[in-house]
Amino acid sequence: VGKKSDYACKHCEHTCRELKLMREHLLRKHLEKRFKCTMCEKAFGIKRDLTRHLLVHRCDMTCTQKDCTFRCSKKREMKEHILKSHLWNAKPEFACPNDNCNYQASTEKNLNNHVKRLHGEKTFECTTCCKKFAMKKDLTNHMAYHLRRYACYICDKILCSKTTLQLHIKNAHLNIRPHKCTQCNKSFYSQVQCRRHMVSHSDVRKHICSICNKSFKLRRALKIHSVIHMDSRPFKCEQCGKTFTQSGALTRHSRIHSGERPYSCGTCKQSFSDSSILRRHL
Repeated sequence: VGKKSDYACKHCEHTCRELKLMREHLLRKHLEKRFKCTMCEKAFGIKRDLTRHLLVHRCDMTCTQKDCTFRCSKKREMKEHILKSHLWNAKPEFACPNDNCNYQASTEKNLNNHVKRLHGEKTFECTTCCKKFAMKKDLTNHMAYHLRRYACYICDKILCSKTTLQLHIKNAHLNIRPHKCTQCNKSFYSQVQCRRHMVSHSDVRKHICSICNKSFKLRRALKIHSVIHMDSRPFKCEQCGKTFTQSGALTRHSRIHSGERPYSCGTCKQSFSDSSILRRHL
């Protein structure tokens, strides 16, 4: 890495200024090309490259509306045409029967959907946040929000957000640690992690347990300690029945049974079951 914002490819001499560009380079040049064209033998590492390529095989589309001769080559153009020429200008013939609602629809189907969605009984409940819906498909669409996952394109590890995915790639695969401790030689891939480490050089223990008065430098350490005063161990391993007070502890334990080692050293390729073991290795 030459400059602070430069990223160097481990497979060739290519460098770039952004992690996003390095990701695209790896997908295009070095990783498996998963997106295959069904019209020819070409394959691509990035989905939008396949989408762009498919224009080579495109066929003209004709509007299916009665007495309409509109033709185009792109699905987006056809959608805009139908909206502007056939839906937005359609005369609203069906009015909502609810006295306090001014909604009007151009088709009976649209009106029925509106009445059910807005004025019907909401019998479909989300098991995660308890929000209720009148239509099952609305609940299904809503549940997708809770199930969003971000997969690492290198090792297929699943992360809960785009930010944690980017941090995972920097730490586990690119070994980029731009945040350096001013007290020692350690470096970290995130500013939060570096600040947390800096506390270890301080003697201040401002986080105090309200039950046993034990003090800690980090609030997170106090939170972990607090569970020893609790009788509840709600997280149970399905393989051996062992129980835990925290979900993270169960996740780490489960890797004993699965053999999963998601944390890889960017230098020697050795993999580990826990990020703390990887940090000690580095």
